[in-house]
Amino acid sequence: LIHHLFQRLFDIKKNLIDKILGFKSQIYSVNTMLTLPCQNSNGVTNWHRDYDDISSVALFIYWTETDEMNGATQYKLGSHCEVDGEKVSLKGKEGSVFILDPLGLHKGNKNLKKFIVKN
Repeated sequence: LIHHLFQRLFDIKKNLIDKILGFKSQIYSVNTMLTLPCQNSNGVTNWHRDYDDISSVALFIYWTETDEMNGATQYKLGSHCEVDGEKVSLKGKEGSVFILDPLGLHKGNKNLKKFIVKN
């Protein structure tokens, strides 16, 4: 089911993604994360780069409203070009979509809020 949702969203955003990459793109990986409340750092909450491919983009979909207190992704602008730029938080409502260059420095924030499961 998740793969089909990503495929549908990918199809909608495909022209934009193809222009960013400069070639016809395709999905090669689909992942989802659950950010539980935690004070400890881990690989995702530390600044890092994803070296899956030198010509890729990461498409983030927020399943819930997300901010700096519950796991919003942070990105250092220009870091994909080795520039130490401004740090931005990708905050968003449920269903928000972000596209970023995974070679740029990024991390997830720790979830400092109480976790609530919604139906």
